[in-house]
Amino acid sequence: MKLLRSHHSDDNSKTHATPGWLSQESLQELMDLFPIGQSIQHFPEYHNEEIENTVILAYCINKEFIYSMADIQLDDEQLIIEGDVNKPITLSDIDNFYLIVPFVEHSQLDYVRNKSHLVDTPINNYSLGNSITLLSTSTELRCEPQLDTTVVRQMVLKGGIYANNKVVALEPIIDGLEHVDRRVFQRVETDIEIDIAPIKSPDFMPAQLMDYCEKTARIAFQEGSFLSKMNATESIQLLFQSYKSTQKFLLAAEIQKIEKTDAVVSFTGIKKGRRFVDLENVDLLAIKASLLQHPKTRPLH
Repeated sequence: MKLLRSHHSDDNSKTHATPGWLSQESLQELMDLFPIGQSIQHFPEYHNEEIENTVILAYCINKEFIYSMADIQLDDEQLIIEGDVNKPITLSDIDNFYLIVPFVEHSQLDYVRNKSHLVDTPINNYSLGNSITLLSTSTELRCEPQLDTTVVRQMVLKGGIYANNKVVALEPIIDGLEHVDRRVFQRVETDIEIDIAPIKSPDFMPAQLMDYCEKTARIAFQEGSFLSKMNATESIQLLFQSYKSTQKFLLAAEIQKIEKTDAVVSFTGIKKGRRFVDLENVDLLAIKASLLQHPKTRPLH
């Protein structure tokens, strides 16, 4: 065990520049909200409609990897490190502090016109310099902590307990730590007539949109509908028109769950021109704004 004492120096000639956010309070908050081993959520480049799951595999401090919270703690301005890292590091000597998460190749929904079906195109959200926002799941508070980070490196680990795995190093921006109430006005309850069809079919039939939350919706359908014969992960189309407007939304959606004559679906794309494309935040806001104009719609807190 090493006791790593925090100290402050007025010597401007020192060669190691302490990260501006690094203090006992900020480091403790980061470790409490985003501990090693914690399953969290994240989204790229401020696209909060693209939330996905990940996990914090390790911290990397001055190129040294720490794989367990049992090996690191703060105690009365002392950084205590155990395990394989066997050298003293004071807070003022920390040049970099990274969160290590798995590299996952994401996919982009695309529409192939000639083949008339949806395909997944690989995309890389972890390009050097990209912004990745992390959402903590380690608190039961109504306000959800979220932390902005920057991608500083992709690498394949050559040793350690995650050897041969590709990972991403994220540098936290402590000024980007916010506590966001994600539940306020996110879900809307409604009862709007819509039309649905299998993803490749031009034959639509009526259904009801019952509630909507970000990229997820609950719809009610008639007995004998094609939906009653479909399974989770299959895709459908969903068409609805804005209230007292000619604007229409044609969405691609993946079935999450079906119970009797109710289905929960997750929106995966929006028709623009002749093709389905990824939903952007402006699309989600436009859908919600349109739904809120309907007299049968009300926001749920």
